[in-house]
Amino acid sequence: MYENDIQEANKEFEKYISDILQLLPSEYEENQLMELLVRYYPFEWQMLKEKYNAYCKTDEKLSRSNKKLRNSMSKPEEFILNLPIYKRISQTRYKTEYKRKFNADEQIRYKEIFEKKRISKNEKRMEKVGKAKLKAQEVEP
Repeated sequence: MYENDIQEANKEFEKYISDILQLLPSEYEENQLMELLVRYYPFEWQMLKEKYNAYCKTDEKLSRSNKKLRNSMSKPEEFILNLPIYKRISQTRYKTEYKRKFNADEQIRYKEIFEKKRISKNEKRMEKVGKAKLKAQEVEP
């Protein structure tokens, strides 16, 4: 199960990062990519953190009973840093090529479309979470 979760998370976050790539300015730092990821994919980021916490708890229980640790998941930030796409984006060769091909007009257009799409998805998800919280708080006599 652990391996499947990690592989699935790898694929998902590779896709998210590739979607965010065009939002980067012509000259960017690696931390800007992480900020954009957390900004536009907050629920997915939260799920990654929850998986990390769950696997840490499992490992902690195993270590208390002197058993071999099975799930040594890296922290969410390290998980992102170890993705192949993130490593490629961090290379200076990629940065210079990106800067050379950068088009501000295209970036603005893409940002408008992307924000509209992501913000509406995030709002719908917030609405669902809010409704679920209200239903959970309702108590029948």
